Amino acid sequence: MTRRWHFTAAAAVTAAALAACGQSGSPPGGPFGNGGTPGSHCVVAQPGQVRTDGDQFFQNSGARARIMGVSLPSDHGIRLLKAWIVLITGNNLYGNWPGWPVNRPQLRGVHWDTRQAAVGASIPHVSGQDGYNIVLAITLAPGRSEGWARGISVLYSSGRQGYRLHTATTIEIVTRFSLCDSLMKRVGT
Repeated sequence: MTRRWHFTAAAAVTAAALAACGQSGSPPGGPFGNGGTPGSHCVVAQPGQVRTDGDQFFQNSGARARIMGVSLPSDHGIRLLKAWIVLITGNNLYGNWPGWPVNRPQLRGVHWDTRQAAVGASIPHVSGQDGYNIVLAITLAPGRSEGWARGISVLYSSGRQGYRLHTATTIEIVTRFSLCDSLMKRVGT
């Protein structure tokens, strides 16, 4: 079952970076936005199979920013293998696909050739329909038949201020499509 992905991102934490963000970890509503509208996405993957997750979008409304960490907050049985940031111009996103790397034609406006490893990525200001796509390589943790994470955490800085972005879309992986509904109900999405 697929439910519409909505933007969500949150912090990958290192002690020094988190300390730099202040008492709560970040001021609300930083230049990357507030995480979007809650939603969920459930996909099927067998143990050990890698999934490409590329439906998370954000814009930088402020000065150039640097990403310091990416993680799956409150994850239960999902492993984050790699993360990239991809420039998007227009309406398309990389999308969700079985496997990695995904051998498919690139959609117009998805600038895969300009991708950056998420940690350390330098993110300039964008406006209009342009933005950035968070693309993940994820898999079920060993021994799991289902897994989920409450969005993506992105820890970043802009100027001298630290921020956290937490996407509002829950990521769910199951070994059988028939498990999606029950997992979504248990997770509360």
